[in-house]
Amino acid sequence: MVGGDNSSTVSPVSAEVEAYEPLIRQYANQYGIGEYVELIKAVMMQESGGRGLDPMQSSEGGFNTRYPREPNGITDPEYSIQCGVQELKSCLVSAGVENPIDMQNIKLALQGYNCVKRS
Repeated sequence: MVGGDNSSTVSPVSAEVEAYEPLIRQYANQYGIGEYVELIKAVMMQESGGRGLDPMQSSEGGFNTRYPREPNGITDPEYSIQCGVQELKSCLVSAGVENPIDMQNIKLALQGYNCVKRS
């Protein structure tokens, strides 16, 4: 899921997720986590496979201020990605993640991302 260019160690994501890479990269860079693009793609793959209008499943998170805070409340994929990237960054910071290979803390951050949807 994370790592360098060694494709043999990276789990593939769907074509739908790959199609969002430019937007994922844009918002990852905008919010200062450009080195986590592969992780963001993996989160999207887990959350939705890149399908639906809320591909990051971020409608219930704190960064969604435009749509109902209910499952699939976001109906704009780009906004979902923008909110999801901000939410993931917040979780990475809260978990003390130091870099994209800090798997111990990344696991904690991912738990935090999943809990946002249940609070």
